[in-house]
Amino acid sequence: MDFLEKAKDWGEKNYPNKSNHRLAAFANSVQYLCTGFSGGYGGPSIREHAVSWALAGDGSNHQVESNLGKITIQFPDGRLPAAGEWGFKEACEFAAPICFGNLPAVAGRIYREESCFDDDPQDIRLLESDER
Repeated sequence: MDFLEKAKDWGEKNYPNKSNHRLAAFANSVQYLCTGFSGGYGGPSIREHAVSWALAGDGSNHQVESNLGKITIQFPDGRLPAAGEWGFKEACEFAAPICFGNLPAVAGRIYREESCFDDDPQDIRLLESDER
């Protein structure tokens, strides 16, 4: 099943006035939740990373050094399915508020610590105004 295109169509139908950046983040996130593989429409973006960080629940995210630079290791608390184990409807319902709603509180940390691009310019302006 092509989760990527199906998710983009779902996003356009349910959130018709959202930017292409947010639609891409949503489609990529749904694909990740359903298949365990990310990417497809550019990215990653802060909102995509926020979806994957949300999978940790009350677990934790730690940064470690690697030969590729800093990477984030997630320790899920076990209450949510792992990436690749989600149904399409559940993935859409989980990712939609993160990709289409207000930036989650963790977005500032992701902005500072993760390598993201293809972000909605409005999100970047908001995060930079909070950086002071």
